[in-house]
Amino acid sequence: MSAVQLIPFVITQAVMAIPVFMCVALLCGAGGGLIAGFHEKPSDLRAVKCWKKVCRLAALPILFCLALLDGSVSCFIFGEHLAGGLLMGAAVAEAVATVMVFNRSEYFTSLVRMSADEYWREKDESGASE
Repeated sequence: MSAVQLIPFVITQAVMAIPVFMCVALLCGAGGGLIAGFHEKPSDLRAVKCWKKVCRLAALPILFCLALLDGSVSCFIFGEHLAGGLLMGAAVAEAVATVMVFNRSEYFTSLVRMSADEYWREKDESGASE
């Protein structure tokens, strides 16, 4: 490994560490503001449980996609262009599949709904009025 390859590799790893740390925060159930279009942490304990599940479910495919992208860039740096292209294609396919699954999944949609304080307030009010 020459210095021409080592320097870009080290820089790439340093840059890729930032989103990986963000994903680790999501896996710990924190940092829901990092998910586009997702709301702040709720105050209701029942909503917090669902909020943490959403964070963890979103972190897993993001982390997998980051690993594929990191591997792809590393392959390009070391001259393995075919492997890098295949990994890049796999990362794009995984990202598209993840978005499709999350948008069409009733389970994920209901978790997002239940992770808001308003859902539990409405549920308590409708239960109290009956």
